[in-house]
Amino acid sequence: QEFNQMFVEKKFHGYKTHISGSCYVDGCLVQVYFSPKVGALTAMKNAIATANSNVWFDIFTFTADDISASLIARKNAGVSVKGTFDKWQAGSSYSEYLPMKNAGCLVKRDTYSGFLHEKIMSIDAYTSSDPIGIIGSFNWTASADSSNDENLLIIHNSFIANSIRGQCVYVYNNYAE
Repeated sequence: QEFNQMFVEKKFHGYKTHISGSCYVDGCLVQVYFSPKVGALTAMKNAIATANSNVWFDIFTFTADDISASLIARKNAGVSVKGTFDKWQAGSSYSEYLPMKNAGCLVKRDTYSGFLHEKIMSIDAYTSSDPIGIIGSFNWTASADSSNDENLLIIHNSFIANSIRGQCVYVYNNYAE
């Protein structure tokens, strides 16, 4: 449906019929959001609120105060929150890098020569507490939620959550400072 709207009907942004939903794939809940205006940031906040043990992320552009506040709240509740920001985007005056660092979250900036263009998050990997993987083209910004054509998948699956965490740990330990 999303593909047909954009590439057949040539409808983009607010001209599209907004699509979101969920389905089960191999017994795992997959929540699908095609922005704009489907509440993808709210869905992310709701997923973050379930974190009991750990959250890992790699992100290109992260300016959404409410996502930062949700992560800081989980950190203050004893959840380990670690992540890597794209170095160039972390330097933006709107970036959530410094607010998260100042709140005691263990965040770093990448050391790649190019961009860290990932938009991934792992929640409660290697636990039995509903492990979640979040992935898509969706940067964690208000414009991604309200005006851009983006996608966000929230996948309730331990293999996906563990795999995303593995990538985040690799970047954090080898390509970030």
